[in-house]
Amino acid sequence: MLENKIAELRKEKNLSQEQLAEILNTSRQAVSKWERGEAYPDIDRLKELAIYFGVSIDYLLDYDIESLTLSNYLERLKKVGVDSTFDITIDELKSMIAKNSNHFDLLIRSVNYLFAYWSKYHEHELLDLIIKYCKKALTIYDKNNELNIKIDDIKIMIATIYQIKNDFEQAKAYLKGVDGIKRDILFADCEMALGNYESAGCALNETFFESFASLVNSNILQIRLYLKMNEVKEAYNLSIWTISFIKSIGKSDDEFIDLLYIITFCKACAEKNLNLDWQESVHFLKENRPVSKDPNTLRSVELKLFNEKKVNYYNTFEDDIQTALWKEIALSKGSLVYNDLVETYNYIFGEEDHE
Repeated sequence: MLENKIAELRKEKNLSQEQLAEILNTSRQAVSKWERGEAYPDIDRLKELAIYFGVSIDYLLDYDIESLTLSNYLERLKKVGVDSTFDITIDELKSMIAKNSNHFDLLIRSVNYLFAYWSKYHEHELLDLIIKYCKKALTIYDKNNELNIKIDDIKIMIATIYQIKNDFEQAKAYLKGVDGIKRDILFADCEMALGNYESAGCALNETFFESFASLVNSNILQIRLYLKMNEVKEAYNLSIWTISFIKSIGKSDDEFIDLLYIITFCKACAEKNLNLDWQESVHFLKENRPVSKDPNTLRSVELKLFNEKKVNYYNTFEDDIQTALWKEIALSKGSLVYNDLVETYNYIFGEEDHE
């Protein structure tokens, strides 16, 4: 019964009715009536009591936690990502997991809840609990989970918690075999904390160039899309920016020649369409004109800095540069820049018959 719960919890904390009333900003008479069962606290008071005593409202009302369905419990856990609601006590969470320890989605939802809870209240004892549940999740991993969590995501969470605990060697151990920018940044943080600055620099260097590759590849696709959508000015502006960005990274044009070639070709077409001076672009294209039927296809050409990782920048092309450019032009037939693309191509490669 509610009255018994309140009295028991108050006595466990060695509080008088007057002291509890003061904490809750109410009267001693109100607390006395609650404990005699003559009146009941309203919902806001129930929340205050639950928070202060570290129990759930269900516990105060003497509901059996087991009567809560797992689906309803998961819905409550989801709220933390929406409105930062922390109405589930740690004891309640632990009790539910103890009854459903092989439920992967429950473990992951609980880990997210605990991490958000820790981020707000910084109760460091929660960190070991997060690690415990993450390690359990690894042993029962379900690839068809609701949140589309990957094994690497769980390992990164464990490494993050160890990093927070300043156990950098353990953090690094869980990063082994994990790929991606998050991994590189976290690994670099650990190495810096351990004084291994050269290793940290190598990790950050890889992260930078992976980001660079992703950005440039995305820009190339966007430039081509702009041309096909007749947004020539936008294509020109993005070409200028991307070329400048690439040149700011490389020590020479030769280092990124294949990237520069495809972008400059698009830039030249845009310049011709916009009646701008295209001589500099055409000069670059003619000087660096690839051999027809070059065995190095756009799909296989890689930046030298990324040979070890086999990064593929041209995943939309399978032909040599010249053939790939002509196919790109053919796809643009009917657009405002089609004739400009054809003239630019013929100016560089000479008049040729095409299907």
